[in-house]
Amino acid sequence: MHSQLLSRLSTALGRESAKRELRWMMQALEDAPRDDTLADMVARRAAGEPLQYILGTQPFGPLSLLTRAPVLIPRPETEDWTFRLSALLTPSPRKPVRLLDLCTGSGCIPLLLCRLWPPGAVRAYGVDIGTEAVQLATENAARTGFGAPAQAEADPPARNTFRAVGMGQAARVAHILRDPGGLARTQIWKDPWGVDRVVVATR
Repeated sequence: MHSQLLSRLSTALGRESAKRELRWMMQALEDAPRDDTLADMVARRAAGEPLQYILGTQPFGPLSLLTRAPVLIPRPETEDWTFRLSALLTPSPRKPVRLLDLCTGSGCIPLLLCRLWPPGAVRAYGVDIGTEAVQLATENAARTGFGAPAQAEADPPARNTFRAVGMGQAARVAHILRDPGGLARTQIWKDPWGVDRVVVATR
């Protein structure tokens, strides 16, 4: 049975990746009760479903966050930017920072910063129009020990489709933040492919 599952997964992923992912699936089944069988998990992965949705978790720095569709999976470059941001500022309980994370999704950014900075050094707020995202972020906050009351609209606004983030929006966001009465300085950080992705603003 195991060899058949490995063979099926190898066809989709290649043998080395298949062996690694099959081991992770088996570990997930050992760690927590679930409805899926190993065969179910392999079938989902062979059909192209992201491994993180199948396992139900994704590492993000020292955190292990819950993941499920349709909420986006935390990405490695987002993890890297969050570590960079944590090194850029040195908040303390006496001089805390306030953080607003729009489109928070899983809540990965504010939760990791709460872990990296000293207790009481950050007041973080994650906002999302998707009730699924708000629910998942709330569960992740409780899972990581940073639980807080959450409020979600039962009927979120209609979703619109825009171009991929980074296709010119970063400069516009930076301009808005620097409007009179706004933030004094902004930086635009690029992803590994040279595309503008993140705007960091400081007073």
